[in-house]
Amino acid sequence: MWLLAELHRRAEREQWRKKFGTEFTGLHDGRRVRYTWRECVVGHVCRGLMESGHSECIEMVEWRWVWLRCKA
Repeated sequence: MWLLAELHRRAEREQWRKKFGTEFTGLHDGRRVRYTWRECVVGHVCRGLMESGHSECIEMVEWRWVWLRCKA
């Protein structure tokens, strides 16, 4: 398990260097930033209107690595 955690930390540092161009600090604009595997909305398909008048949509999602900024 510790090997998997170390591989994740290494990937996080490499991606940080690519995105921000500096050494990994874990903070950006005073907020904690983490590299996480998350579900991301990449689009939607509208199915029409519901009885209430609101549009009924289906979100298209994919799992990918993203930078997540935590609350201050």
